[in-house]
Amino acid sequence: MDTPRLQVIDQDANFSCGACSLCCQQPYAILMEKEKLAALDEHGFPAHPRLQNRKLYHESKDAPEGYVVLEKKEGTTHCVFLGDDGLCIIHKELGADAKPRGCSKFPYSISPTFVEDRISLDFGCPTVQADEGRPLAEQKDDIARTCRIANAGVYPDATVRLGGGISVPHAEYEALMDDIRDIFAAEEGGLIWSRFDRTLTLLERIMEEKRPRFSDEDAETVDDAHAESDAASKAGLAPFDSAPAAPSPVRMMFASTLLRDVLPPSVHLNLSVWRRVLLLPKLMKIAKLTGEYDSKLLGRKVDIDAVLAHPLEGGLKKDASALLRRCIATRMWQRLLAGTRLPVVAGVHQHIQDVNAALFLARAEAHHRGADTLTRELVGKGLSLVEFNITNQPRLFNQKSLSWFTGQLDDPALARQSLRLMALPGSVTRPTEIDAEAVRESLGEPVAPVVG
Repeated sequence: MDTPRLQVIDQDANFSCGACSLCCQQPYAILMEKEKLAALDEHGFPAHPRLQNRKLYHESKDAPEGYVVLEKKEGTTHCVFLGDDGLCIIHKELGADAKPRGCSKFPYSISPTFVEDRISLDFGCPTVQADEGRPLAEQKDDIARTCRIANAGVYPDATVRLGGGISVPHAEYEALMDDIRDIFAAEEGGLIWSRFDRTLTLLERIMEEKRPRFSDEDAETVDDAHAESDAASKAGLAPFDSAPAAPSPVRMMFASTLLRDVLPPSVHLNLSVWRRVLLLPKLMKIAKLTGEYDSKLLGRKVDIDAVLAHPLEGGLKKDASALLRRCIATRMWQRLLAGTRLPVVAGVHQHIQDVNAALFLARAEAHHRGADTLTRELVGKGLSLVEFNITNQPRLFNQKSLSWFTGQLDDPALARQSLRLMALPGSVTRPTEIDAEAVRESLGEPVAPVVG
């Protein structure tokens, strides 16, 4: 008999809806299942004159099969069914089950792992960012009603890719991911960049320990590589003198992450090869990290040079860094991207790029307001835009014909360079060295002995 998949709920998560309606105001397309349309059409919403004699939804070639796209209020990014009181008209008049499933389950975040579905929360929601409301553990009935269990098996004996062609047994992967989660969850440990740097150092050490070595000469080569890596890290984790000076792969991966900011909201990234080719000029425009572009997420023109040159004398506030690290700790607990859809190194690197996107948007907002510090409020806005519009949408590394992006993500050295892209002066410090004993503890089991 097959082992059933279970839903595991994040014990540290809290949420109660504050009816802020931010989730109903995003520029992305809101998809609705076609089987729910008859109820909308039959009801007609007679109590809402503005919904009369107008389209409420439309077919779209970019929507997945079986879905339509709900209309927006004229001249806004607001869902057509968002009431003046900030509540969903469909929910009020037809009940919660009549809403699009994506709306019903928000902000629950589902991450299928090799053995279970991990349920936590989406950090696009301001209440989630504030960690306010009922414990998620008390919301089991709502979760069971709105979050379907993944149609996947249970694979406790899976071999999980770390990166660079190195894999580990599932039990070691679980212990490692718990340790990485703790790096971000701990109160002490530096700002967000230092924690990513420590994570990369841990992964590099494990990959070296796991890589077969057959001679003393090979061992010396590994030791030399460690010394060079340490020296480069100590000297080279400061921000780039200018963002365009960053390596081309780092800028391209940042551009692929922020690509949603230059696309019409209705465009879905599950595109034909030809349509992806047509996206290249937009991708390259961001990758130059210079010039201007029309930001769909901020709703105005953004001058990249002015944003990156804008002085931030107060740097990144500690509570703003704490918000980012709590988000990343949640993703690591969920095993989101890292180890399932991507090798662990590539998943961590994508999280770095997501943080870069959030910080860039926060810096753009700081420049717009003339602020000299990245406050929690500014970073929270950038994080909301990323969580709503980027992490929940298809990404370029999902495209099989664009595997270059995944290959570049799977490189700890490039991940370190990505850390420098949006870092602020004085913000990146070298963490405590990670020794072999720490590596063994992270894996939860003894590391395989050296062959020789």
